Amino acid sequence: MFNPLFGKRMKERRLKFGISQTEAARCCGMSRRRWSDLERGRRQPTPCEAQVIKRFLGFEKCFISPPAATKTLLAKAASMDTTKRPFYPQQDRLTHIRYRSCLRTYSELTNSLLPLVLERDDIRISEHLCHKVSCESSLETLFILYLLSLGAVAGLRAPCLFGHTRWPIVDCRGIEEVGNRPRPCLVLGQTWYFSQVSFKASKVMRVDVLRWNGRWSIVELNGRGHDSRGDSTRGQELEMPITFWTEDQLAQDIRNSVGRRAS
Repeated sequence: MFNPLFGKRMKERRLKFGISQTEAARCCGMSRRRWSDLERGRRQPTPCEAQVIKRFLGFEKCFISPPAATKTLLAKAASMDTTKRPFYPQQDRLTHIRYRSCLRTYSELTNSLLPLVLERDDIRISEHLCHKVSCESSLETLFILYLLSLGAVAGLRAPCLFGHTRWPIVDCRGIEEVGNRPRPCLVLGQTWYFSQVSFKASKVMRVDVLRWNGRWSIVELNGRGHDSRGDSTRGQELEMPITFWTEDQLAQDIRNSVGRRAS
């Protein structure tokens, strides 16, 4: 900007004197490849190399990029990129309260899953994520415990990295688009699960679980006090297939899974 790049000035002066790269490198005590890398800007000179080359080619004014300049610029930009800031859906009940409710409502199932979850090597980071996940029912809490018992890995991932949905993913008020921000998820095999995802369609519509396994789909957990099977327009408007998982179906799957592990 203010002075020519070191490599550009090298090449300019070498060509002016009619010297080959091989000859210039030999005169300055380095390999031809090293000279070529410096000329092309692929490497930056050490202070000693810069002094020798400038003296040999007879120039002073030039700009030498600072060490690790690209990494520094990437880090600076990433620190200012608000899309990298995780998004945590609003919780109407804290996780530990939902868990206690789950333990009361589904005592047998919860107690059968808990030992499998607690034996995980990553239990502390998994529990950390669970405190950030939004659950609106005891059944949703049970579903998360079930996924963890199967070995689902906790993580943060922006849904839009897989591909955009028909309607934008927003916060629960529908004010801010958040699909490009990392949010809590559980990954089981090649399937990714995002809890309590809101879309801004004809109105703000929230689904229990948004699932990705090569395409987007929805999982609705239907149990006591909540049954969304009567809402036939939701899947049509969101343009995604819906799987309705009832309380009895989930309970049977859990018993089968625990039974297989015990045998």
